[in-house]
Amino acid sequence: MLFDNYLRAQPLFTQLSRTYQSVEGNLLERGDALTIEAQIEALRWAIHLAEPRNILETGTNKSMFGFFLSHVLPRATLYTFDGDPRCVAGVELMNGAQSAVQSIFTLGDTKQTLVLFHGVAIGFAWIDGGHDQSTAFSDIKRAMDLRVPLIAVDDTKAMPQVAKAVERAILDCPEYAQLSNPFWQHDARGISFIHAR
Repeated sequence: MLFDNYLRAQPLFTQLSRTYQSVEGNLLERGDALTIEAQIEALRWAIHLAEPRNILETGTNKSMFGFFLSHVLPRATLYTFDGDPRCVAGVELMNGAQSAVQSIFTLGDTKQTLVLFHGVAIGFAWIDGGHDQSTAFSDIKRAMDLRVPLIAVDDTKAMPQVAKAVERAILDCPEYAQLSNPFWQHDARGISFIHAR
Protein backbone atom coordinates (compact mmCIF):
# COMPACT_ATOMS: atom_id res chain seq x y z
CA MET A 1 0.00 0.00 0.00
CA LEU A 2 2.93 2.34 0.53
CA PHE A 3 3.95 2.44 -3.14
CA ASP A 4 0.51 3.16 -4.60
CA ASN A 5 -0.05 5.82 -1.92
CA TYR A 6 3.30 7.32 -2.90
CA LEU A 7 2.26 7.41 -6.56
CA ARG A 8 -1.05 9.10 -5.78
CA ALA A 9 0.71 11.70 -3.63
CA GLN A 10 2.79 12.95 -6.59
CA PRO A 11 1.83 16.27 -8.22
CA LEU A 12 1.89 14.67 -11.67
CA PHE A 13 -0.78 12.16 -10.57
CA THR A 14 -3.07 15.04 -9.62
CA GLN A 15 -2.41 16.78 -12.93
CA LEU A 16 -3.12 13.61 -14.91
CA SER A 17 -6.29 12.84 -12.98
CA ARG A 18 -7.63 16.30 -13.87
CA THR A 19 -7.03 16.04 -17.63
CA TYR A 20 -10.66 15.03 -18.23
CA GLN A 21 -13.72 13.64 -16.47
CA SER A 22 -14.47 9.97 -17.01
CA VAL A 23 -16.61 7.29 -15.43
CA GLU A 24 -14.03 4.68 -16.49
CA GLY A 25 -11.52 3.45 -13.99
CA ASN A 26 -7.80 3.23 -14.61
CA LEU A 27 -4.74 1.86 -12.88
CA LEU A 28 -4.80 4.38 -10.00
CA GLU A 29 -8.35 5.76 -10.00
CA ARG A 30 -11.87 4.44 -9.36
CA GLY A 31 -10.91 1.17 -7.73
CA ASP A 32 -11.00 -0.18 -4.22
CA ALA A 33 -7.73 0.19 -2.31
CA LEU A 34 -6.94 -3.55 -2.30
CA THR A 35 -7.47 -3.87 -6.07
CA ILE A 36 -5.31 -0.84 -6.81
CA GLU A 37 -2.55 -2.22 -4.60
CA ALA A 38 -2.83 -5.72 -6.13
CA GLN A 39 -2.65 -4.31 -9.66
CA ILE A 40 0.33 -2.09 -8.92
CA GLU A 41 2.21 -4.96 -7.27
CA ALA A 42 1.33 -7.40 -10.08
CA LEU A 43 2.62 -4.96 -12.67
CA ARG A 44 5.79 -4.25 -10.67
CA TRP A 45 6.39 -8.02 -10.51
CA ALA A 46 5.77 -8.43 -14.26
CA ILE A 47 7.92 -5.44 -15.27
CA HIS A 48 10.74 -6.86 -13.13
CA LEU A 49 10.42 -10.18 -14.99
CA ALA A 50 10.29 -8.62 -18.44
CA GLU A 51 12.80 -5.77 -18.00
CA PRO A 52 11.37 -4.07 -21.11
CA ARG A 53 12.80 -1.08 -22.94
CA ASN A 54 9.87 -0.79 -25.35
CA ILE A 55 6.32 -1.25 -24.09
CA LEU A 56 2.98 -1.44 -25.88
CA GLU A 57 -0.24 -0.14 -24.31
CA THR A 58 -3.82 -0.16 -25.54
CA GLY A 59 -6.12 2.13 -23.59
CA THR A 60 -4.07 5.25 -22.84
CA ASN A 61 -6.83 6.87 -20.79
CA LYS A 62 -5.18 9.48 -18.50
CA SER A 63 -1.64 8.08 -18.89
CA MET A 64 -1.65 6.43 -15.46
CA PHE A 65 0.17 3.35 -16.77
CA GLY A 66 2.91 5.54 -18.24
CA PHE A 67 3.06 7.44 -14.95
CA PHE A 68 3.48 4.13 -13.08
CA LEU A 69 6.22 3.03 -15.50
CA SER A 70 8.11 6.28 -14.93
CA HIS A 71 8.54 5.21 -11.30
CA VAL A 72 9.68 1.64 -11.94
CA LEU A 73 11.89 1.89 -15.02
CA PRO A 74 14.96 4.08 -15.47
CA ARG A 75 14.36 4.52 -19.20
CA ALA A 76 11.66 3.21 -21.56
CA THR A 77 9.55 4.08 -24.57
CA LEU A 78 5.81 3.52 -24.30
CA TYR A 79 3.85 3.07 -27.53
CA THR A 80 0.31 3.85 -26.46
CA PHE A 81 -2.93 3.59 -28.45
CA ASP A 82 -6.42 4.96 -27.76
CA GLY A 83 -9.46 6.13 -29.69
CA ASP A 84 -10.24 9.07 -27.38
CA PRO A 85 -8.59 12.38 -28.37
CA ARG A 86 -8.79 13.58 -24.75
CA CYS A 87 -5.85 11.24 -24.03
CA VAL A 88 -3.47 13.65 -25.77
CA ALA A 89 -3.46 15.97 -22.73
CA GLY A 90 -2.14 13.24 -20.41
CA VAL A 91 0.51 12.12 -22.88
CA GLU A 92 1.75 15.70 -23.27
CA LEU A 93 1.84 16.16 -19.49
CA MET A 94 3.77 12.91 -19.05
CA ASN A 95 6.34 13.76 -21.70
CA GLY A 96 6.84 17.26 -20.33
CA ALA A 97 7.06 16.37 -16.63
CA GLN A 98 9.55 13.49 -16.55
CA SER A 99 12.27 11.90 -18.65
CA ALA A 100 12.16 8.20 -17.68
CA VAL A 101 9.33 7.21 -20.03
CA GLN A 102 8.77 8.74 -23.46
CA SER A 103 5.17 8.15 -24.59
CA ILE A 104 4.39 7.91 -28.29
CA PHE A 105 0.62 8.19 -28.80
CA THR A 106 -1.46 6.89 -31.70
CA LEU A 107 -5.08 8.03 -31.94
CA GLY A 108 -7.71 5.73 -33.40
CA ASP A 109 -9.43 2.37 -33.17
CA THR A 110 -6.76 -0.22 -32.35
CA LYS A 111 -8.40 -2.69 -34.73
CA GLN A 112 -7.12 -0.35 -37.47
CA THR A 113 -4.11 1.43 -35.95
CA LEU A 114 -2.37 -1.42 -34.12
CA VAL A 115 -2.13 -3.60 -37.22
CA LEU A 116 0.01 -0.86 -38.80
CA PHE A 117 2.47 -0.85 -35.89
CA HIS A 118 5.68 -2.77 -36.55
CA GLY A 119 9.46 -2.49 -36.58
CA VAL A 120 9.93 -2.17 -32.80
CA ALA A 121 10.88 -5.02 -30.47
CA ILE A 122 8.32 -4.81 -27.67
CA GLY A 123 9.24 -6.37 -24.32
CA PHE A 124 5.91 -5.99 -22.50
CA ALA A 125 2.30 -5.23 -23.45
CA TRP A 126 -0.49 -3.77 -21.30
CA ILE A 127 -3.86 -4.47 -22.91
CA ASP A 128 -6.51 -2.26 -21.29
CA GLY A 129 -8.38 -0.69 -24.21
CA GLY A 130 -11.66 -1.84 -25.73
CA HIS A 131 -13.40 -4.27 -23.41
CA ASP A 132 -15.64 -5.97 -25.96
CA GLN A 133 -14.47 -9.41 -27.02
CA SER A 134 -13.53 -8.51 -30.60
CA THR A 135 -11.38 -5.50 -29.65
CA ALA A 136 -9.67 -7.25 -26.74
CA PHE A 137 -8.98 -10.31 -28.91
CA SER A 138 -7.62 -8.13 -31.73
CA ASP A 139 -5.29 -6.26 -29.33
CA ILE A 140 -4.02 -9.46 -27.67
CA LYS A 141 -3.54 -11.23 -30.99
CA ARG A 142 -1.59 -8.27 -32.40
CA ALA A 143 0.71 -8.34 -29.34
CA MET A 144 1.22 -12.05 -30.00
CA ASP A 145 1.93 -11.37 -33.69
CA LEU A 146 4.57 -8.88 -32.55
CA ARG A 147 6.12 -11.68 -30.43
CA VAL A 148 5.77 -9.73 -27.18
CA PRO A 149 7.22 -12.09 -24.53
CA LEU A 150 4.91 -11.00 -21.70
CA ILE A 151 1.39 -9.62 -22.15
CA ALA A 152 -0.82 -8.29 -19.32
CA VAL A 153 -4.57 -8.06 -19.96
CA ASP A 154 -6.68 -6.06 -17.51
CA ASP A 155 -10.31 -6.58 -16.45
CA THR A 156 -10.55 -10.33 -17.04
CA LYS A 157 -12.47 -10.77 -13.76
CA ALA A 158 -14.69 -7.73 -14.14
CA MET A 159 -15.52 -8.22 -17.83
CA PRO A 160 -16.29 -11.76 -19.05
CA GLN A 161 -15.85 -10.72 -22.70
CA VAL A 162 -12.21 -9.84 -22.02
CA ALA A 163 -11.65 -13.21 -20.30
CA LYS A 164 -13.13 -14.94 -23.36
CA ALA A 165 -10.77 -12.95 -25.60
CA VAL A 166 -7.78 -14.19 -23.56
CA GLU A 167 -8.96 -17.81 -23.81
CA ARG A 168 -9.54 -17.51 -27.55
CA ALA A 169 -6.15 -15.88 -28.18
CA ILE A 170 -4.32 -18.65 -26.30
CA LEU A 171 -6.25 -21.32 -28.22
CA ASP A 172 -5.39 -19.60 -31.51
CA CYS A 173 -1.73 -19.17 -30.62
CA PRO A 174 -0.27 -22.23 -28.82
CA GLU A 175 3.11 -20.48 -28.63
CA TYR A 176 1.61 -18.59 -25.66
CA ALA A 177 0.35 -19.78 -22.28
CA GLN A 178 -1.24 -18.21 -19.23
CA LEU A 179 1.12 -17.21 -16.41
CA SER A 180 -0.19 -17.19 -12.85
CA ASN A 181 -0.72 -13.75 -11.30
CA PRO A 182 0.54 -13.94 -7.68
CA PHE A 183 -1.80 -11.08 -6.68
CA TRP A 184 -4.91 -12.46 -8.44
CA GLN A 185 -7.06 -13.12 -5.35
CA HIS A 186 -6.90 -9.46 -4.26
CA ASP A 187 -7.53 -7.99 -7.73
CA ALA A 188 -11.24 -7.41 -8.39
CA ARG A 189 -10.52 -6.25 -11.95
CA GLY A 190 -8.28 -9.19 -12.76
CA ILE A 191 -4.97 -8.83 -14.59
CA SER A 192 -4.25 -11.97 -16.61
CA PHE A 193 -0.70 -12.59 -17.79
CA ILE A 194 0.14 -14.40 -21.03
CA HIS A 195 3.74 -15.36 -21.82
CA ALA A 196 5.59 -16.81 -24.76
CA ARG A 197 6.48 -20.45 -24.14
